[in-house]
Amino acid sequence: MNFKNLKYQILFILVPAMASSQTSQLESIDIMSMANGIVLTLEMDSIPKSENFTAWQANSNWFYITLYNVKGDSSQLRPKKLPDSIRDFQIISTNESIQLGLRLFEPIENHEFSSSEDENLIVASLHYSRVYLAQLDTIEKMELGKERFQFKSSFRDWLYHTGRGLTVTGLLKDSDNRMNLQTQIGLGLVVSTYFMDLIW
Repeated sequence: MNFKNLKYQILFILVPAMASSQTSQLESIDIMSMANGIVLTLEMDSIPKSENFTAWQANSNWFYITLYNVKGDSSQLRPKKLPDSIRDFQIISTNESIQLGLRLFEPIENHEFSSSEDENLIVASLHYSRVYLAQLDTIEKMELGKERFQFKSSFRDWLYHTGRGLTVTGLLKDSDNRMNLQTQIGLGLVVSTYFMDLIW
């Protein structure tokens, strides 16, 4: 057994026991496929603490999101239609947590969570690897036969999305200091992407 997988299985068992006892209800799952990755929007009855959700990429092309102290009816939560970029989808519900599994064609290199307590939403942004995005970019250039540099929409969208995610997370993270480092980086990324978009 792979040590990394064993580590996540131990976390899957131990963390619920250490987390707070308040339970949230997962009410709906919306999955959107983008050129640079996948966005999951999870509607909750209340937002669990940020330490109660985690995610990781397994070696088997499955990407897992675990929500501790969250319950939901797995038969009602499964989306009726999955995007073409998702090969399979599973929901594993236990007494302590819900785990969402996405079997993808391309592995996820990084992910981030943002939440909105006003709307009771958790947004999970899953980003494909830069190598994969670079391959897409190369193929696109070959197909179009363009020699001059273009600011590709998939990379631009990824920069905008990442910038917005960092900004929202930074704003929600510290109510006393909303212009913290994370918020500043997010805003800087959005503004610089906007100017690069104008130039190219």
